[in-house]
Amino acid sequence: MSLPILLIMVVAGVSMVGFAVHLSGGSRDAALASADAAKARFAEDFPDDRVEQVFMAAKGEGAILRLSDGAVGIVHNFGDRFVTRRLAAGSAIDVRDDGPQGFALLLHEHAWPQVRFRFDDEGAMRQALAAFGAASGKLERAG
Repeated sequence: MSLPILLIMVVAGVSMVGFAVHLSGGSRDAALASADAAKARFAEDFPDDRVEQVFMAAKGEGAILRLSDGAVGIVHNFGDRFVTRRLAAGSAIDVRDDGPQGFALLLHEHAWPQVRFRFDDEGAMRQALAAFGAASGKLERAG
């Protein structure tokens, strides 16, 4: 078999597999349907924590959870799955401005260095930021 024909067959095969994955829903991002869904997803990884308040991001892409011991929980989509983190009370939290209704958290870890949150309105964003201020004892939003 000639090399050009083999190359065409490989490219066509890979393209067809990619298209099939897309049609089957493999390229869709996960979304949280409600605050209860965010609590349930967080409880899978941290079953002993009690959630006091949930701040839902726009389009269900994630949630910030205020925990009973003063810590903050994060649930955020990562492709078609969710990633969760627990930030202990007193943790150093760096926050960057990410537009009028959003902010970016700079996490001090190599696996997940930054997570962005967008909210439906600025009031919801300010409430979510307040959860981090309570956890860290101080919070400055750098621009």
